This record gives sequence, structure tokens and C-alpha cells, in this order.
Amino acid sequence: MNPIHTLLFIGLMSLGSHSFGQAPSQTRPSLGFDAALKLATETRLACQRMGFSVAVSVVDRQALPLVLLVSDDAFAHARKTSERKARTAASRRASTGDILGGNDHEQSLGVAFHAIGLTTLSGGLPVVHDNQYVGGVGVAGAPGQNALGQDFDTLCAEAGIKSIGAQWAAAKGTKE
Repeated sequence: MNPIHTLLFIGLMSLGSHSFGQAPSQTRPSLGFDAALKLATETRLACQRMGFSVAVSVVDRQALPLVLLVSDDAFAHARKTSERKARTAASRRASTGDILGGNDHEQSLGVAFHAIGLTTLSGGLPVVHDNQYVGGVGVAGAPGQNALGQDFDTLCAEAGIKSIGAQWAAAKGTKE
């Protein structure tokens, strides 16, 4: 191929790589590492103030891990459980504690979720920013409920989300 044909070929190939006539892609808000780290830290501190040693996982909108914090005295299984809670909340866009409530007809949902690395245990919440789902947070290691029947893991997650100024969404909230 002579030099002119080579330049013409390269020029034509570069034209094909542009997206002419397509609308520009829209950017969506994301959680980002700094906010995820603050969310995990504030969530762990909220549990610590209540006297619990926990594991806290934060994932992005695709349920990919961003941050994992584990208190020194957290239960051995807390890390894996917090990851499952965060992934479930992000992928289902619902509070993990509310998932079974809306699925009474499906008794085996918990087993199916476990098989694919998700969970229906309370303590996972989706993270919403600018009315868009940006991730999930999962807490494990704060067993039980307070006198009002509120799950301690969930209360810690709510405190963490409030600390970053994001809204938290329950299962009854709007879906994207």
C-alpha cells in the first residue's frame, strides 16, 4: 500500500470510531471511593457507639466492592454476611429486611438468594443520590433489635447513609 492510501485508510477508520448521530451519553451520579469510605466508617462508628463490633461492606451500583471495614472483635462470618447484604441491597434496590415481606408466595427465596451470593437478612440498604441508585451498604455483627423492633444492623446502615447526605431507600421506595 502506498503512503497516500495508508493515510486515507487510517482517516476512514478513525471516522468509523466516532459516534456520529448518537446522543451524548448521560452521566449518572456514582458513590465514589471517598463517599464509600466515609459511609463505611460512619456506619462502623454508629455500631461501635451501640456497643457492637461489626463488618461493613459498601458496593457500587453494579454491586462491585468499594470498601470493607471489619472491627477487631467482629464475628468470623460478619465479613461475608455484610458483603452479601450490600450486594443484595444494591442489586435488588431494596432494604434486605423488606425483601421477604413482599414475596410471601416464594418460600424458597432465601435459599435461592444464598445460592447466588445474596441474602434476605436485615442490615443491607440501597444508597440513593439525586434520585438514582448508586450502591449499597451492608452491616453484619449487631444482632437483634431495639425496644422498638428496629434491627441494629439496619440502624447502623441508616446512620452511615445519613452521614454522607444520601437518601436511603426502602423496598417500598421508587425504582429507577
